[in-house]
Amino acid sequence: MARRANAIQSIGQSVGGSPLLVLDAGNALLGYALSQESGGALTREAMDLMGYDAMAVGGGDLALGVAHLRALADEASFAVLAANLVSRETGLPIFSPYVVIQRGGVRVGILGLTEDTALDQAPDAESYDVLSYDDTVAAYIEDVASQSDLIVLLSHVGLQDDKLLAERHDAIDVIVGGRNARRMVAPEIVNGAVIVQIGARGEDLGKIEIALDEDSRPVANRWQVISLGPEFSDDPAVASLVLRYRIAAQSPTATAAESDAE
Repeated sequence: MARRANAIQSIGQSVGGSPLLVLDAGNALLGYALSQESGGALTREAMDLMGYDAMAVGGGDLALGVAHLRALADEASFAVLAANLVSRETGLPIFSPYVVIQRGGVRVGILGLTEDTALDQAPDAESYDVLSYDDTVAAYIEDVASQSDLIVLLSHVGLQDDKLLAERHDAIDVIVGGRNARRMVAPEIVNGAVIVQIGARGEDLGKIEIALDEDSRPVANRWQVISLGPEFSDDPAVASLVLRYRIAAQSPTATAAESDAE
């Protein structure tokens, strides 16, 4: 994560005044021992420091429960999106279905989807449902399009379903996908939509550049896979955050906040 933070800062400097969005397609918060032990708080804080704008919900993010992730989302400075994860009681989404971010004069609508098996690991699964991908996109796409110049589907449903959704919904411009953990060295273009994935475990960072015409319509794209090798030094703030949580994990009574104070 410390290398990723450095890489994101470098990209921000390289694009100058162009709008920059930082996105994650899900299964981001839990997994490694330290992030698991912290209940995802470590990763959430690191993503805040890195300036993330939005993430989709993956099934792995729900391993401690939907309610637990909802509490983490409330603390995050980035949007946690899942339009198709709803309360069984009310039928309403638990997380924000989409967010519209205006940056550099461009309005980017980001619609989030989670996988059909997202609740398999959730201890409170009986209170929630995962709705059809296609029906969910159909329910929201016009509303998102009416507020946006560019539409991004932030998806944790898998490449095959991403392709089907791109084929069925002309308004989608970009799909940042997950679930398959594919390290795509080139994007796939389906019905004009650019579809990308960037592997797993945070080992790589994907950079997609979208060129817009005078009417803010996408006319070209460039995709780059950035391997987070040792040529990227650790960002001090994120490295310090990880160290504080590591110290806290080694002490049965300490907390990350106490370690920070010390």
